[in-house]
Amino acid sequence: MKRPWFFWGLVAFLISFAKIIGMELSFIPILLLLLLYLPKKKWLILLIILRLLLMDNLPHDLQGQARIRSLSPLKEDNLVEIGGRTYLLSYQNLIEGVYNCSFTIEDFSAKRGPLGFCEKDYYSSLGISAKAIGWKGELVEERASLLTKLRKALYDRGQVFGDYQGLAYSLVFGLKEGLSPEEKGLFQSMGLMHLFVVSGLHLGIYYRAILRLTSYIGWPRIVGEALGLLLLLFFGFLSDFHVSSVRTILVILVETVAFHKKVKVDPIEMIGFIGLVIILYRPSYATSFSFVLGTISYGVLRISRDHSLIKMYLIMLPLQLLFLPEVRILNYLTNSLLAGLMGLLLPLLMLAFVFRPLAWISATIFTSLMGLLSFLNNSFFSWYLGALGWFSLIIFYLFIFLLPLFRESKVTYKLVQNKKFLLVVFALWLGILKFENSYRLEGVRFLDVGQGDASLIITEDKKTILIDTGKGRPIHDHLHSLGIKKLDVIFISHFDEDHSKELDKLNYDRLYFPKGSNYPGGYPLEKGDIINYQGLIIRILSPDVLYYDGNEDSLVMLVEYKEKKILYTGDVGVKRLAQIEGPKVDILKYPHHGSRHSLNQEYLKKIEPSMVILSYGNNRYGHPHKEVMDFLEDRFEYFETGKSGSFHLKAGGYRNY
Repeated sequence: MKRPWFFWGLVAFLISFAKIIGMELSFIPILLLLLLYLPKKKWLILLIILRLLLMDNLPHDLQGQARIRSLSPLKEDNLVEIGGRTYLLSYQNLIEGVYNCSFTIEDFSAKRGPLGFCEKDYYSSLGISAKAIGWKGELVEERASLLTKLRKALYDRGQVFGDYQGLAYSLVFGLKEGLSPEEKGLFQSMGLMHLFVVSGLHLGIYYRAILRLTSYIGWPRIVGEALGLLLLLFFGFLSDFHVSSVRTILVILVETVAFHKKVKVDPIEMIGFIGLVIILYRPSYATSFSFVLGTISYGVLRISRDHSLIKMYLIMLPLQLLFLPEVRILNYLTNSLLAGLMGLLLPLLMLAFVFRPLAWISATIFTSLMGLLSFLNNSFFSWYLGALGWFSLIIFYLFIFLLPLFRESKVTYKLVQNKKFLLVVFALWLGILKFENSYRLEGVRFLDVGQGDASLIITEDKKTILIDTGKGRPIHDHLHSLGIKKLDVIFISHFDEDHSKELDKLNYDRLYFPKGSNYPGGYPLEKGDIINYQGLIIRILSPDVLYYDGNEDSLVMLVEYKEKKILYTGDVGVKRLAQIEGPKVDILKYPHHGSRHSLNQEYLKKIEPSMVILSYGNNRYGHPHKEVMDFLEDRFEYFETGKSGSFHLKAGGYRNY
């Protein structure tokens, strides 16, 4: 085997990935084949298995002495370090130090957001095992961590940048915690968030700057390399050894040793070796987009003879589609331009942290840059491809990862060097992506929008009907992931913020809401109204007599589509439910997020829903109430968006995502 380290790095990654997403059985035959055909490598196979076995199940309750430190000096979240593990303790502004404590362990949500984010994968990649809830603790010894003090001092120093304090701090040190929500939203939509993570771009610029400075002074190269590595370790420590910093440090270390040993480094082998080391150190990196994206982009640039940015962007495209399901041509040009400017901008900003007079120059640059990015972000040069499904993603990267192995055979080498062949493969993959997206669009969705309601219906002819909007970013992310820029119809059950807050930010053709609502434009509805919309029948069951109570006067709608009856109930309570005629339904959207004040047992027994949907998120109201859940438990099948994400009803059944 010409490239054993790449092979074993790939094996470790695939096995770790399968383990983390709960597909352990899939790698048993792989391990058996490896043991059969590579008996001399038993030690390495056993090492991978042993490391995965160490990812044992979490305890339920913990007590004892633990160390508390801040996750960030700019947030109230804390990290609890006990028993060799780290847990996330949120919304507790605690003093750093040692505590006698007890708490309960709760796993992170495994549901994946509309644009690819998964809480469990994200925190696992940071080395955080689970959430700590029900915290009870007594401070034994106050002990501030060096990392927190250092980050706080650097952030405070950034005051010289005025309104751009957080932006400068985040850009220079690769810590996105300093960005405002508006700045973060802009950079996410432009695909520029990688600039705010300690990565090869940052560390490469700083390392080369040290080498040039020491060379200019006349110091030996080895002194410059030693100082450069110390600086990299400082940035690694500052990022709490984020995977991108670890990868870059290892790359530079390997290349430095190879240079002094006069050994030529095979970039593919180096990627495999470093990937293997990182996965063995922390297998959860296998689901880290920073690890996968960074490794692939670095590999493409190192392996490609022409260092083509276009080639890198094409290979990175599928992973980027998980977060931004459209291709913006100007985004790629902006990325290339800013990547080039970073070599000048980062040293200038670093000097401005030390020499205050330079800060006004940086502020001028930031003002111009933010204005330009805001303008480009509103450009219309985009091509929607759709959010990626796992099938398309796995097929694409399985082919990419196998390319280096194909190059070892003369037959397959000639094939993968043929540009026409690669173009045909890429076209076939785009066809698979389009087919997968068309299959996933149609149907009825109950969307996970946190503590709120939103449901989306997409008909066979791609007409879109939204029932309630929820509150905040989630509805926009859902619509964006599906390529919906304008809705055909919106129904608002009532005008509480958790049902209607985003209405003014959405584009739509027609709006319906309950009678008695004071909203300009749109069409009020009341009991008896029927809307027939291209095969979709919507019958309004309430309101009739108004109570002038926002919740009780909610729209209650019976939706009939594809031989399914779905009852939407807004936030009505027991009083209104008692007055509504109850046809038997297939799906009930339980009223008021699972409130006990909406629990009408006789009504539920009368309509006999096959499935009950409870839409809620983190809240202080106790939704869904225990009394409601106890009643539903033995009588109905139910689905909770707060635990399982969004619910998609299709002709062939349903799925959650």
